[in-house]
Amino acid sequence: MPALPACLPPSFAFPRQLAGRLRAGLRRLAWLGLLAGGLAQAQAVQPAGEAASAATAASAPAAAAPRLAPVERGLLWRVQAADGQGAPSFLYGTLHIDDRRLIERLDQVAPLREALAGARLLMLELLPSADDARAFQQATQLPEGESLQALTGPALGQTVIGLLRDRYGIPPEVAGRFKPWAAYLFLNQPARAIGEILDRAILNRALRERRPVAALETLAQQLDALDGLPLPQQLKLLESVALRHDRTQAAIEGLIQLYLDEDLNGLADLQQPGPRDDAVLAAAHAALVERLVHQRNLGMLRTMAPELKAGGVFVAVGALHLWGDRGLPALLAAEGWSVQRVR
Repeated sequence: MPALPACLPPSFAFPRQLAGRLRAGLRRLAWLGLLAGGLAQAQAVQPAGEAASAATAASAPAAAAPRLAPVERGLLWRVQAADGQGAPSFLYGTLHIDDRRLIERLDQVAPLREALAGARLLMLELLPSADDARAFQQATQLPEGESLQALTGPALGQTVIGLLRDRYGIPPEVAGRFKPWAAYLFLNQPARAIGEILDRAILNRALRERRPVAALETLAQQLDALDGLPLPQQLKLLESVALRHDRTQAAIEGLIQLYLDEDLNGLADLQQPGPRDDAVLAAAHAALVERLVHQRNLGMLRTMAPELKAGGVFVAVGALHLWGDRGLPALLAAEGWSVQRVR
């Protein structure tokens, strides 16, 4: 069990499932309560070709491939050198949730099953470790002497801590020490026990088959994306999900159905964090999308490029990382790779 944070009473043991929920929340953050409809497309962005070039100028094969239209649908993508040389790799968009329909799809969809079976290497966003679990637990806590309620104000603080207590079983003395983004992660989780999510099922399959695995990024990189978000924006996002928590919970089944339909545009449109005319909330979500999705895409691109050159890689990332003109398929195509949707 992870070591107790110094600020917690020694009689309280930080539950392992609590840390697990927080890490799952980080993985799922990009979907629940994150996107306003069209928000990421409406913000001023760097063109895909320029962004990818800045990230990985040396990653592409020599031959040029046609650019890819902004991705609206599709979960499985074939990636290969534009001249057709070398073994193909595959890019797959996941949904970080524990629904059996998503896991059963790994065997039911023949091209997906074959891509997994034929891979020499599996690459995931992050690989679990005991050290990361401890580091994540510590990173969720405010500095000693600070409290969540002091940051949020009494009314919102009571709402947030009450939701965390009543729906997630988190004692107020623990919830009250969360950073705003950590409370936000929890409230974006299903208010029930969390089972095996799709990404973990893919990892477990690779481990059973003794297939090599590698991470696209580190926990520190993911935490930096959250800790670097300005506090007023963290608080605005937390307020939004706390005041609309019933709606967030009700959206989960619709989210799954859109995923099974491979409808990335529909998934993005489903994410309505609040009133469309709330400019402050829109700006907070735009900043989070930029940090947690678009900037991370560039880092993932740098990490996967050498393995793509070798071929035979299965890359599994959250489906939002595929979406639009700054998603991984578009960035790879802009760098000269042949990228095709597999139906």
